[in-house]
Amino acid sequence: MGCCLGGCVRLLAFTLWRAIAAALLAVLLTRVDTFVEDRHSDSLTGKAWRAYRSRGGKAVKATATVAQTVRAAEAGDICILLVPSRPPSTNVKDLLERLKRDFGGCIVEPLHVTVDRVTAADPEDIVGAIRESVPRLRRAAVRGEGLFVLRSAYRGANVLKVDVGRDSALDHDVDELRAALRQAGLTPMYGDERSMTVTALDRIERPGAPDTAAAGLPLDLFIADTVLVSRIRAVGSYEILDSASLTASG
Repeated sequence: MGCCLGGCVRLLAFTLWRAIAAALLAVLLTRVDTFVEDRHSDSLTGKAWRAYRSRGGKAVKATATVAQTVRAAEAGDICILLVPSRPPSTNVKDLLERLKRDFGGCIVEPLHVTVDRVTAADPEDIVGAIRESVPRLRRAAVRGEGLFVLRSAYRGANVLKVDVGRDSALDHDVDELRAALRQAGLTPMYGDERSMTVTALDRIERPGAPDTAAAGLPLDLFIADTVLVSRIRAVGSYEILDSASLTASG
């Protein structure tokens, strides 16, 4: 009788310990999720963590060093964007409408890749630097390969983002534009990070775990053939300082 009672006590103690450990681990992972999405959402670090979590903790290889912390955008910041000159294709329109039905929110227009962001500076310096680099830029294919939800500190709301696949022309443009900013004495906030994303939906109402395969990804989103220099006025309000078309193909 005593052996049975002792065994039951040990079993209950072990079960309780496992439950406490699982609860602590869940809290820890939630905190890590929040930190990664706030500080490294658009980096390879963020991609690797999301893949790790979505695969139930299986190992995920990452070939880049930990990305630097980037502060949230604020009024006065100037952004360098790559955008398409043509409207979205039928397939992309269908994708965006399906995502809007599933998650709510607003479709972001135009779809774009944010190459980098700099603190408030003389617009003429930035525009001049970007204009000087335009002849060396190439039109780049932007291909969506995954979906994730991010709590945007800048917007104060959840957004739905698309992970962008690596492309040699896109990498080339990113390098050239950042080099132009540095030559003008400016400091790109994203450092040397090459991982890019596209914000598909703003202020989504039903955050959840997106199903990449069900959404129809991978999918060609657009050809980035225009560079925009944009200044943030306030949340959701922007001023286009300059734009230039890219003529060379990747």
